[in-house]
Amino acid sequence: MSTLLFTVLLLVSTYCTGQQICGRPNISPRLHNEDRILGGWEAVPGSWPWQVAIYLHPLLGGDMVCGGALISPRHVLTAAHCLRDVHRSMLRIHLGVHTRGVKDAGEQVAIAQHLCMHRLSYKTYNDIGIVTLRTPIEFGETIQPVCLPQPDEEMPDNETLYVMGWGKTEATDVDVDDTSPRLKQTPVPSLSTDTCRKKFIPLLLNSTFCGAHTYGSACHGDSGAPVVRFRDGVWTLEGVLAGGPRVCGLTTTAMRFTSVSWFVNWVHRYVSSNALERNLLCKPV
Repeated sequence: MSTLLFTVLLLVSTYCTGQQICGRPNISPRLHNEDRILGGWEAVPGSWPWQVAIYLHPLLGGDMVCGGALISPRHVLTAAHCLRDVHRSMLRIHLGVHTRGVKDAGEQVAIAQHLCMHRLSYKTYNDIGIVTLRTPIEFGETIQPVCLPQPDEEMPDNETLYVMGWGKTEATDVDVDDTSPRLKQTPVPSLSTDTCRKKFIPLLLNSTFCGAHTYGSACHGDSGAPVVRFRDGVWTLEGVLAGGPRVCGLTTTAMRFTSVSWFVNWVHRYVSSNALERNLLCKPV
């Protein structure tokens, strides 16, 4: 009886400890209001360890196409439009990256086993997707998962969020390639869904919230990037970057984020699903 009780307690302890590992970087990020991706400031290497870079296969040119966030050893959350019109064999998932085009210490490259766009995704509506990796990633100093929020939480106004990515660094049209070689970050004041509807996007869905351009902008090349908030001692994935202005830095259009809280039950169902159940959760391709 005592042996059984010890085993149960050990399993419970392991489960609880595992749940608390997320959202705690081994390397502390540098947080200040002058950070901005557009023409902005470099992140401390390894300080956003859930940051993922999604690349095309080297035989297809090897360009980086989107960002993403590591949420488990085998799952990356990104925007659904990043997975549109591609086969899993066309992508390579880079983790522990700081400088694009350079093999960083601790960097790992994973192969995608399955791509899932939300079944109701269309253009930038319900713009959330999941990449399942073929083999589990080994966590390390620069590779750790981010925490997921509770379901059905509404984003209020003026919460300080952080967006990170390798996107454009100049206020130019999206067709001009001037993306950043190193990971950058910017603080973003949140705009609630209601505020964003009144000021910028009248037809904004409840599953989306916005960010203001007070300190800088995420832009082309940052699609799918994590939008995180620090609360209760951990970093939580509040959103996925879905879109923004065509001309980077244009402040008359808000940055649009897919609410992870709105879809977190869907995420949990997918992560625990079998192949048959995925057909009900993912958009047919």
